[in-house]
Amino acid sequence: MSLRVGSTLSGGIDRVVSRNGLVLLAANLALGTVWMAVVSSLVATTAARYGVDPAALPFPTLPLPLAASVVVVLLLLAAFVWLNVVTVRAFVDGRGSSIPGEFLTRRIGYVLVNLVVFGVLFGLAVSGPAVAAIAGGLLAGSPLVGVLVGMLLLFVPGLVAYVALMFGQFYVVVDDENALAALVDSWSLTRGNWIRLFLVVLVVGVAAGVVSLLVSFAGSALLGRQSVALQFANGVVGYAVSLVSLGVFAEAFCRLRRERGDPVGHDAL
Repeated sequence: MSLRVGSTLSGGIDRVVSRNGLVLLAANLALGTVWMAVVSSLVATTAARYGVDPAALPFPTLPLPLAASVVVVLLLLAAFVWLNVVTVRAFVDGRGSSIPGEFLTRRIGYVLVNLVVFGVLFGLAVSGPAVAAIAGGLLAGSPLVGVLVGMLLLFVPGLVAYVALMFGQFYVVVDDENALAALVDSWSLTRGNWIRLFLVVLVVGVAAGVVSLLVSFAGSALLGRQSVALQFANGVVGYAVSLVSLGVFAEAFCRLRRERGDPVGHDAL
């Protein structure tokens, strides 16, 4: 049975518009607000070294020295990855009313390390051939040819690799698999559904882009292009879109597992 695009999209949205989804959105917004302030402080501190007045920059900052800002940024990156783990587990669980404590802590160190490894391998699989082609073109003195071949490799095998391996992070987070096994299992799970998964990704991507542009244009007209309120509004939309994407992908993951008789929902966790 093939994946149904429409019901996958609606089912994913249902996973997000639940108590758990709203709690996770609030957590992302809280973490994201701190992230924006710390990154802004890092930019302001760096700009000050080149004679730019930090007070002239159009965003709020925190009084942090450069070294402290870098450390906090790294800690926040780890926190974002951890929150992504909790979000994936909650959406795959699907109950929507509460988040079990084990989702926050179960093998978290092992999972975080394997997510980093998966991210590297996934990036190489999707964009590695394209980057190699562009680099080869530059070294051969034919940059235009390298770019054209690289773009072709990115849009053909790159897209196939993306949809075929996209559930690797779910296998790491849900089944506690290592990164390599997760890639293999994602390939096996998605075979026969690459076109439909591409359509799901395409619809989510286009919808996210349209919503983000509308909010940005409307916010610029009403609040001013450099206002703090507009930055916050863009952040809210960005995190909401990210959660909807994860919810839709969690729905697709569960549907494909159910089709071949694998455990789904809280039985998988």
